[in-house]
Amino acid sequence: MEHTGLYTPRLVHYLPGRQVNVWLEHALQIKRSIGLVRGKDDKADAQRIARYALLQQENAVLLNLSGMTLEKLKDLQANRNRLLKALHSLKVSLKVLLVDPQSGKTMEKVNKEAIKGFEKSLEQVEEKMSEFIEQDEELKRKYDLLTSMRGVGKVLTVTLLIYTRGFSKLDDPRKLACYCGVAPFEYRAAPR
Repeated sequence: MEHTGLYTPRLVHYLPGRQVNVWLEHALQIKRSIGLVRGKDDKADAQRIARYALLQQENAVLLNLSGMTLEKLKDLQANRNRLLKALHSLKVSLKVLLVDPQSGKTMEKVNKEAIKGFEKSLEQVEEKMSEFIEQDEELKRKYDLLTSMRGVGKVLTVTLLIYTRGFSKLDDPRKLACYCGVAPFEYRAAPR
């Protein structure tokens, strides 16, 4: 199946529990393999996905325990990012309002509980992420290995594990460096 947006997490958590093998593929990967196609319709899309699955079945990577854990981590990471954005927005607005001391103090009192709530929610999300990693031996091993490196923290480690699918998707260090935008390339002047 391709990522279906809102429905993917529910299906990914439901199907493996029913002993259904799941091969999750990015929609862009399927689209690129088909080429330029005009029109959008669910029946035609289902046929295109089925054709892709038939032709690419030797490359299928079935979702396993680590894959399910990574999907949960991905959801938690998205939630964490939303919480951080909201918290940052509140804090910045308070700094701006401190120019006017009277309204700044009032807003600080009003938003104090909201900020505490966001910070508590952030802690809970991060605890849940740690729990999921602890429950999956393979991810735990990779997590421990990554965090043992100098300068690599928890957030970067979880992000790398999610986007590389536990280093099963991007297992070539050069491709990973390129993906992250840190691969050195020789300088070439733009053509005139």
